[in-house]
Amino acid sequence: PSLLNFTLDMNSGIVLLTFSKPILVQSFDLTKLTLQVNVSGGPSVTLTGGSVTAITNTTFLVNLTSTDLNNIKRLQPVISASTAYASLTYGLAADLAGVYVLP
Repeated sequence: PSLLNFTLDMNSGIVLLTFSKPILVQSFDLTKLTLQVNVSGGPSVTLTGGSVTAITNTTFLVNLTSTDLNNIKRLQPVISASTAYASLTYGLAADLAGVYVLP
C-alpha cells in the first residue's frame, strides 16, 4: 500500500491521510510521519503522537497533539497547509494483510 494524498488543516489541528489499500487503524505509529517544507526535506516536524480515526478503510483523520501542532505552526510562513509535504518511514501503518505502507 502507499499514501495517495494528505491534507493538513492547521486551524483544527488535523491531518487527513488517504491510502491505496485498506489500512488497519490500530496499526498506526504516528511517530513514523514527518511533515516537511518541501519534497526533499528542509525544516520539518516529526509527529510525537496523536489519535487516528477511520473515516473509511482507506481514509483516516489524524488529530495532532497540541505540541506537534504548535511545532508545525512555528515553521510558518515557510510551511503551510498548501505547501507541506508528508514523509513517512517504514512502519507508519499496515494493510489488512499486515504489509506496511511503502515510504
